[in-house]
Amino acid sequence: MSVDDVVAGLAPVRDEQVTVKGDRELLRAILAEESAADAPRRRPRFRLVLGAALATAAVVIGPVALNVVGDDTVRSYANAAVAIERQDGVYEVSVKDAFADQRRFREAFAKFKLDVRLFITPVSPGSERRVFAKGGGGAPNAPADRQIDISVTPCPKGGNACPMRVRISNALPGDRLLIQLGRRARPGEPYADTTFSQSSRYIVPWMQPLEGRDLRSVLRLVHGKGLKAHYAIGERRPGGGESMRLPSLAWKPSGNRPVMRVWPYSSDAVVILVKESPGDPEKSDPARMDPYGVRKHITGR
Repeated sequence: MSVDDVVAGLAPVRDEQVTVKGDRELLRAILAEESAADAPRRRPRFRLVLGAALATAAVVIGPVALNVVGDDTVRSYANAAVAIERQDGVYEVSVKDAFADQRRFREAFAKFKLDVRLFITPVSPGSERRVFAKGGGGAPNAPADRQIDISVTPCPKGGNACPMRVRISNALPGDRLLIQLGRRARPGEPYADTTFSQSSRYIVPWMQPLEGRDLRSVLRLVHGKGLKAHYAIGERRPGGGESMRLPSLAWKPSGNRPVMRVWPYSSDAVVILVKESPGDPEKSDPARMDPYGVRKHITGR
């Protein structure tokens, strides 16, 4: 039995059930690896949001005209795949097919001195064709309290294409922004939407009672289902809350320590969050933190 088999049977979760708390936790996880040497320097602010897409119908856009005014006063731009209109600091964007037009999307925004990318990444069953991350920042000298807002229409149900409308406000030249859209994962591909998230929407029924059990008994269950195990290291903080590190996939925990949680990693593997122990890796593995280059894009590093 694969993880896909058990996840596919879960009831769908509505966009409004994705919490703001989860958004903040993911952002902290993505940006947590800044080195101590870099810490004293003031860096551009980034903001990454996970969760609800704007619940309006998508529109298929036909041929559009090019209308560029002046050197630094571009108000509109269109290519064969994307059309952008800018008015009063708000960008209205029409995309014919998000799955086909990632390069043209970035090309169009470059005309406005913005680096905006569509990331099409594999996701857990039930999350296909869903926008599950958006945000960014990084413009030099941007106000510290600036909030970039990105609204995206969901892909229409059925069919292969994903016509999309995007609205971006408060973006400035030099910003690096992203929209991350899910596609069906191939066998063994890591799910991008479960890299950091420990949300209950990803924890299938047989995984729920495993919290607090010892590692050996959990491994027997996991291997009995024909699944591989990868690991995360968890620490409960005084006063509540947790921190998590993602060591190299080759790392194996020592001892028969307590298990804090289990969730899907791919169609053939799970992640087991084990309680921290002396001698464990102190930092996350950068390759595992950012398997699809999302963090590198928004931080520039």
